[in-house]
Amino acid sequence: MLSYDGFSNYNSLQMALNHQSARYTWLINYTFSKVLGQGTAGTTIDQLSAANNYGPLNFDRRHIFNAAYSFQLGDPIRGHSYRILGGAINGWSVSGLLQMETGPSLQLNSGGSRFNLTLPRASRA
Repeated sequence: MLSYDGFSNYNSLQMALNHQSARYTWLINYTFSKVLGQGTAGTTIDQLSAANNYGPLNFDRRHIFNAAYSFQLGDPIRGHSYRILGGAINGWSVSGLLQMETGPSLQLNSGGSRFNLTLPRASRA
């Protein structure tokens, strides 16, 4: 194979559920995807036939799941006799984030510590 232009394609199904009310909010999303390609974007297995090199690329992320939530506790402590306790407990909120994905580490896969990204340098006059 002297040269040929590689190509890739990306297909996905993306779903999201969101809910927001006065005291709580939750957000959930899921992506099922597939990154297929050949050539310079993937691994060359057969140098005689470009069609034999078509398959999942090294940055394929098949499943991605994200969930976020926030819950306001409100003011459960009331009354003058519990002022100090109410000041410490009232008004708090609880929140969290969960992220899961499949596939290889992008940082290890890129061969660099910044995903092989470079910033343009300012030119000096």
